[in-house]
Amino acid sequence: MSSFVVPRLLFATVCLALLLAVACADGDSGLAGSGEFLISVDEEHQIAGTMILPKGPGPYPLVVAVQGSGDGTREQMRPYAGVFVPAGYALFVYDRRGTGSSTGEPEAMTVDNSQAVIERQARDVAALVSSLAHHRDIDEQRITLFADSEGGWIAPLAASMKNEVTALIVVNGGASPVGLPDYYRFLIETESLSIDEATQRLAGYDGEYGYDPLPVLTSLVIPTLWLYGAEDRENPALTDVAVIERTAAEREDGDFTVHLQEGAGHDLFGLRKGQLDPAVVAVVIDWLDAALAPEPG
Repeated sequence: MSSFVVPRLLFATVCLALLLAVACADGDSGLAGSGEFLISVDEEHQIAGTMILPKGPGPYPLVVAVQGSGDGTREQMRPYAGVFVPAGYALFVYDRRGTGSSTGEPEAMTVDNSQAVIERQARDVAALVSSLAHHRDIDEQRITLFADSEGGWIAPLAASMKNEVTALIVVNGGASPVGLPDYYRFLIETESLSIDEATQRLAGYDGEYGYDPLPVLTSLVIPTLWLYGAEDRENPALTDVAVIERTAAEREDGDFTVHLQEGAGHDLFGLRKGQLDPAVVAVVIDWLDAALAPEPG
């Protein structure tokens, strides 16, 4: 009797191992549903996040929110659920490396360390995209990175690392070298210059640049919306817009859309006031719907 049991157990074990190997090869992460997730981004670090799904049947297009400066936790970007989820988009918000429930050491970005920090955080986002593309409720053909402020340096670099990213939205940042926004704020807050005066002075900036996003911008080929507030006193919106428009004019394969919201500042969506600006929300959703629409025919 035992001579037959052992081979059968061995056969079953081998079959199970093969099935697991196939599942891993297919990239089946086992992710499903809404709620809390802990995703490995490398051999030593895990990123904690929350998936928020819309009502109705999936699979859903996904927006991964990449935060700017601040405490680095998912709560910073959770209010954007009010922008995307009612429009039928899933939203994933996460704790940046070393913050909240994510592992690792927190990293405060400076001009001097900006190259290393941005590259590291971009790799984390790229790894998140790789895992979330296999979430059972997500349409892997429609994944967007949505970046705010400082996240505008991180998200385009992450998008350049991953073919799974199909669209990109950058809000109030991302086109100037890291050193320029600090100098811009100094000119406005300390020297009391107007936005136009500070923008003109930036042309003569000769300080440290830190990370420069221009090489990434010149290589981006996915649809990208650049959204700025014309009255932004924290990021040089007019300088950024000029860089993007010049880059777009020099390329034939880019797909950039620039929207400059008159009267709006760095809090473009109105989150600090606790009420989303419906006009800005409409700009974003209308653009994203069109960017992710199936090709005709």
